[in-house]
Amino acid sequence: MAKGQIKTAPRGISAKRLAHTLRKELMALESGTFFGFEDDLLVRLNVSRPTLRQAARVLEHDQLLSVRRGPHGGYYVTRPDVQSVINAATLYLYERGTRLRDLVAAARGCVATLVRCAAESHDEGARAELRQLLEVYASTDFAKLPHIEFLRAESAIVALLGRMAHNAPLELVIQILYGCGLGVTTDKIFEGRPDRIEACAQLRVRAVEAVLAHDGELAELLNSRASDLRRSYLEEDDQHVPPSGVDRPQSMAAAVMDVPVL
Repeated sequence: MAKGQIKTAPRGISAKRLAHTLRKELMALESGTFFGFEDDLLVRLNVSRPTLRQAARVLEHDQLLSVRRGPHGGYYVTRPDVQSVINAATLYLYERGTRLRDLVAAARGCVATLVRCAAESHDEGARAELRQLLEVYASTDFAKLPHIEFLRAESAIVALLGRMAHNAPLELVIQILYGCGLGVTTDKIFEGRPDRIEACAQLRVRAVEAVLAHDGELAELLNSRASDLRRSYLEEDDQHVPPSGVDRPQSMAAAVMDVPVL
């Protein structure tokens, strides 16, 4: 038994309380660690099988525990992954009727802070990776590809900038906003518009070059221009398309499946 583990749970403990108690143990262990066999945990925790299984279901939902069946089964420690967080956020924003313009507005300030922090980064490994990513991005003719490929390339760059910023909360928010961009709306400001893709791609290249040059102020300015450009595209499209309420995917399952993996 690992140091700090709780030997037994109070007799008559509820599944909710047991889950809370076990959560502390699980968070102290590394993902993939074997937590124990069910029968052994019943003895150690002094709880009933139904109570343990109910608590385990709660912890599985929280992605802190994985229950494997069979002769080599048992309870294993896991951790939430960012894609599951994005999927949950997508469904939430979908239900709130979120539009692309909402995401663009929310991302403006966050990405501005992100690029400034990334410009201050001295992580040479990440900077080298960003240079390589920029070379591929700048040499890609997105006009000959489906517009979603441009959006995925954009997301990949922003995800790397997020890692360079070394700010976990900011990185998560950015990944949610970009990840939800395709999942909660059918607004397609770049579909069939290579001119728009080219304009935004040029600004992205210049902004990344500024980050690589440690010029956070210029990178932030260029990002703001790109954000204003996207907003102008939305306003332009609104003038040509009669309002018909909130455009939404046919199902919530489709919303999640459309979210790009960053």
